Amino acid sequence: MPLRTRRLPREDITYSVAQDREVNVLHQLEYCDKKDRFFDCLYRKRNLMQAVVAHHLSLQLPDACNIADMSEWLHGSFNVCVPVTISTWQGKRVLLRFPLPYRVGDSFQPGNGDEKIRCEAGTYAWLDENCPEVPIPRLYGFALSTEKQHDSRLQTNLFHGLSRIILSISRIALPRIGSFVIDNDGFLSLTNRPLSIEIQTLENEEVPTNIRRDYTYTTVDSYVVDMLAFHDNRLQSQPNAINDINDSSNIFVDKDWHITSLVDLEWGCSRPIEMVEPPYWLTNKGVDQILPDEYNKVRVEFMTILEEEELLAASNTTEKGGLRLADVMNQAWEMGTFWYTLALSSPTGLFHLFYHYIQPRLISIHDEDLGDSA
Repeated sequence: MPLRTRRLPREDITYSVAQDREVNVLHQLEYCDKKDRFFDCLYRKRNLMQAVVAHHLSLQLPDACNIADMSEWLHGSFNVCVPVTISTWQGKRVLLRFPLPYRVGDSFQPGNGDEKIRCEAGTYAWLDENCPEVPIPRLYGFALSTEKQHDSRLQTNLFHGLSRIILSISRIALPRIGSFVIDNDGFLSLTNRPLSIEIQTLENEEVPTNIRRDYTYTTVDSYVVDMLAFHDNRLQSQPNAINDINDSSNIFVDKDWHITSLVDLEWGCSRPIEMVEPPYWLTNKGVDQILPDEYNKVRVEFMTILEEEELLAASNTTEKGGLRLADVMNQAWEMGTFWYTLALSSPTGLFHLFYHYIQPRLISIHDEDLGDSA
């Protein structure tokens, strides 16, 4: 008798597989139906989409904007992009981007969708003003409501691009831990809580994080304590809790793997320099699948390139001395704080990382062994 399966957005799943997952599969079972209903709602508002695009591009005729058929819409885990072709505009085509309300916890924490948009627009504005060398799409306006790692040349091009972006963003000291936001008056400020994918994923699963939207941090300790607290809340609120610039799919490259654009900037918050890390996906593995020896080989290649880029940047500036980012990142790997930061930012990978890479540094035997010897 074949096993009964249930439908998820990217796969069919059986009960036995669902049991072993740390995410709330019961919540995910609702995604497909909610996606269909949300897409239908958007499609019925095509006239409004035309008017919005015409407004931001200063076009006289909204009818010149052709909304793509639903089959051509582009969607990932948290957003859907609607292509719009404009017959009377030189640029010809734009993307109208919407957060998926059923993925950002809008029903549990009303306003999460707007917060996501405000923070993304704020990050775009800050990067455009302070880091013009970082390639990002042009933001015309916003409103509320293949694995080729064996090719060393391509990988080197990608690592050089990533290194320049990380160094460019990290060179500007910021006064607090938080997210940039554009307020109702159009002013840019670093006054939003440090919005991360972890926060909105947990709130989407109705796990309270207890961090106000207008709260920022001036100390690392208080930030880390609050991050640990919402992991505790996950244990209490999620049925199976006991048992991803970090997403490579958000980096656009050309045929030679030169970075052409970064997207999904809504979770680009300011954090301590000690929390800047090489991307966890360097070996094409998830957070809880990383093999240290395998990862370190690629990490060393990445860090060598980052050091080269950092020295080159230093030779082209009059500023001398100061803390080198490459030294901080290498020290984090050697001391093991790399795993600590990675665990803090990964609700589903925390337990695996703790038991395999953090606890062994602090104690030689696990709780199970202590229990057996008691």
